[in-house]
Amino acid sequence: MNSEKKSRLSKIGTLNTDRVVSISAILVSLGTLFMIFYQTNLVRKEQKASVMPSLQIGYSVNGTVERINLINQGLGPAFIQKVSIIEKDTTYNLDPYSYLNQLDIYDKKETTFYNRIYKGTIISANHRTKIFEKRTDSTSKLILNNLFRFPYTIDGAQNIGLNKAVIEIVYENIYGDEWKIQSNKAIPKKLD
Repeated sequence: MNSEKKSRLSKIGTLNTDRVVSISAILVSLGTLFMIFYQTNLVRKEQKASVMPSLQIGYSVNGTVERINLINQGLGPAFIQKVSIIEKDTTYNLDPYSYLNQLDIYDKKETTFYNRIYKGTIISANHRTKIFEKRTDSTSKLILNNLFRFPYTIDGAQNIGLNKAVIEIVYENIYGDEWKIQSNKAIPKKLD
């Protein structure tokens, strides 16, 4: 009987050791799986950051020409999804050139260049696109002073005014993440 007890105790000890080794292997496997998911998530975030577009709507006056630019200062292309003009409480699904043409408040002969921005337009990384350009002088600063809001000052005067229109552009990166930029804001806003 003594040897039977020893044999049973030996089997129980072996089973407990096998269980401990099995449970340890499962825990190590689960830890490894967690680390793989974590690293995959980090790599995905790095990939998205490496192709992130960052649009800005800019205004400039250069001697006899004033223009509105669309600038991609990001690392990847921006795919335009929507262009609109917000005026007070009304949103017009128009690009700036179409909006200016509808207003009919300036001599169209002053227009020296325009570029229609619409859904499907691609703005490459580190690329500047002129949206609208016109001849100007000190008395005809049409775009900045009378129509559109921008987040900065020109000639010491801040460009504010609730009656001024805002250019709004919704764009996405190659992964489908969307952002919105407005002419009165300097930083794009990520959309959910």
